[in-house]
Amino acid sequence: MAQSVAVFRSIYIKHSRGEPGGGGSWRFLILIDNYDAGRGIRPADIARYVRCSRAYVSRMIGELSADGLVEARPDERDLRSHFIVCTEKGRRLAQDIMDDYVAVTRRLHDGLGARKSEQLVSLLDEAIAILERANEDDEYGL
Repeated sequence: MAQSVAVFRSIYIKHSRGEPGGGGSWRFLILIDNYDAGRGIRPADIARYVRCSRAYVSRMIGELSADGLVEARPDERDLRSHFIVCTEKGRRLAQDIMDDYVAVTRRLHDGLGARKSEQLVSLLDEAIAILERANEDDEYGL
């Protein structure tokens, strides 16, 4: 997980403004494509997972939907709710982004070597744990 944060940031430059899934919504595309083996995720669950507002999730889903990358499907057990799923076009773009991720990860590993790569991942894991604890403390007013 930790290395995903750092590596995805470098990929963000490639998949940013002006492209489908650009402007940051590609991160949501990856989550939607991978959540529950691609069977769909509720917008409220995206907001909880990403720790952002439902309004922001709605905006990102709107961008992805306008680009033909995701669609809403009704929840058959609760017709008031719906799941967001990737379209075929969205799945292909998510796969392209993941291929880029793997290539960047390999490039980093090859450039740093095994020992430094493990150190980097360990330090990023520690940093994220610290920040997540701080976020939890902030959420509960501690």
